[in-house]
Amino acid sequence: LCQGSVEHFALFQLPEGWAELPKSQFKDINIAISYEPKAVCYLTVLPLKGGEILPNLNRWRGQFSLPPLDDITKQEFELIPFLEKETQLFKISGDYKPLDENGKNFICLSLLQSDENHAYTFKFLGPADFILNEKSKLLKFLSTIKVLKKALEKNQDASEKLPTIPEQLQWETPSGWVLAEAKP
Repeated sequence: LCQGSVEHFALFQLPEGWAELPKSQFKDINIAISYEPKAVCYLTVLPLKGGEILPNLNRWRGQFSLPPLDDITKQEFELIPFLEKETQLFKISGDYKPLDENGKNFICLSLLQSDENHAYTFKFLGPADFILNEKSKLLKFLSTIKVLKKALEKNQDASEKLPTIPEQLQWETPSGWVLAEAKP
């Protein structure tokens, strides 16, 4: 496992061609994908329990000029493991209006999960063909994310090397992915 910077509270390994970008507003883990510059991948961690799924889903749909829904089951989703819970991974597709002409035929895979202290939002957005081709890698990646506290119980000396920020995250790299070099 590779330690990420303290500013985003996480440990992670990236697939080949993926690189960590500096943290920015609402992007605690911010990833660029070198072989698809239009793709974005990020995790947002908010220090609260919260975020109703439907208002967030409707906000994401609005970015694709889709009308709001009154029931989340009307949106395409699948259940996936994320942070040891079954979580809805939503698939929103169409023209991503924040990119105007550059956002034609996009897909956004999004999820929202809360625990007693934090809300976690994950988004993987880009050209539809790319997102569909990378989806199996993404699902494997998401299924390996673990809350760091459990890992520290098994490896006490690791706690000396890691920041002591609540609810730190870690994950294992899926087979065939490699760790990118640390960026300044």
